[in-house]
Amino acid sequence: QYNRHYPIFMTAIGHPELADDPRYFPQTNLQANIEEFYDFLVAEMAKRTLDEWCKLMDANDLPYAVAQTWDQLLVDKQAWASGCFYEMEYSNGNKRTMVRPPVIFEETELPPYNRGPYLGEQTELVLKNLGYSDEQIAAMIAGGIDLTVVATADLAGILGCLFMKLIMPADAPMIVQALVLLVTTLVVLAIGALCGIFAGTLIARVGIPAMVATLGASDVILGLAVGITNGSSVKDLPPVLYRTVSWRLFDIVPLPTLVFAVCALCVYIILSKTAFGFKIYMIGANKKAATYSGTDTAKTITLVHMISGMLASVSGLLMCGHFNSARSDFGKSYLTPAILICVLAGVDPNGGKGKVGGMVLAVIILQMLSSGFALFQNISDYYKNLIWGLVLILVMIINVASERRKAKRT
Repeated sequence: QYNRHYPIFMTAIGHPELADDPRYFPQTNLQANIEEFYDFLVAEMAKRTLDEWCKLMDANDLPYAVAQTWDQLLVDKQAWASGCFYEMEYSNGNKRTMVRPPVIFEETELPPYNRGPYLGEQTELVLKNLGYSDEQIAAMIAGGIDLTVVATADLAGILGCLFMKLIMPADAPMIVQALVLLVTTLVVLAIGALCGIFAGTLIARVGIPAMVATLGASDVILGLAVGITNGSSVKDLPPVLYRTVSWRLFDIVPLPTLVFAVCALCVYIILSKTAFGFKIYMIGANKKAATYSGTDTAKTITLVHMISGMLASVSGLLMCGHFNSARSDFGKSYLTPAILICVLAGVDPNGGKGKVGGMVLAVIILQMLSSGFALFQNISDYYKNLIWGLVLILVMIINVASERRKAKRT
């Protein structure tokens, strides 16, 4: 098509002397002079307006298409008639324009558009696929599980980044940048604590079951994150955050690993060495008995969720430092792995049982498997899911066998 349209185009724009120029015609000669030809076209394009170019192309029967912005495309009748877009309507009445697949074959019908699941909506289904029985899931719903961690991490990261951008002076010296990062970390921890207190209050004071309460609280928190950013990213962060998160101890151990170790140690001390930790185990094992023993269960549950929120907020800040930006959906892929880690760690879904050491070991195992997958680029994602499932089933079989042996001994 180039060889047919090129002479017509050159004559139409007032350069008939170039119609058979051996530098640009035929097409086989073009590659050697492509940069020179590109500069020529850019200069020519600047001489006419868009309307003038459209009229010129139409008058000479030359094929063309106008490059449009997204705003222009969304009101382009031809784009809608061609099935490029689909208007998705949600249960709350809101509508959002979705992009169809860029290539649609004649024999293939347009695929239906179904909304993705809300955060936590498929938690019960995921738990069943992980091997939990209906009774165990019911125990989780009636007992304690925190589904707000992902939303809390996203909101804390977003607000922390906005706060850092707001107070960071231009061309600040390193000591000032470090102080701003420290203050931002405290603000992020406070945001996580407030999110945790909100969820804990719904459970302990209002009396809503934990799974339902944290699912609803998660939607509220995530809604705030989306509303603040309008679904877009917070970019142009002060470089001190990225540099800090990327720092490695002895050029080997990354900072997030050190933060994880410190957080795990703090949780271990709380659970194993304090009266507060003993109360947590008591409530998990038998909430009614803990209440009769004089334990303030409402206060303890609220504090547990506050600590959970603070830990989630730390994760949120680390994620923002890793990606050098903040967004309301950065953590959406971490909810299922978080539940999976609990399964691998041997945490009892009925409550009252679980060790920090098991959690740390589960995290290490999952990270090693994930890193191992990265070494084999040829392994399909389907096989990766198969391996994850086999590991999960193996661990659950070991757990069940171990519990049966203990039951026989007693």
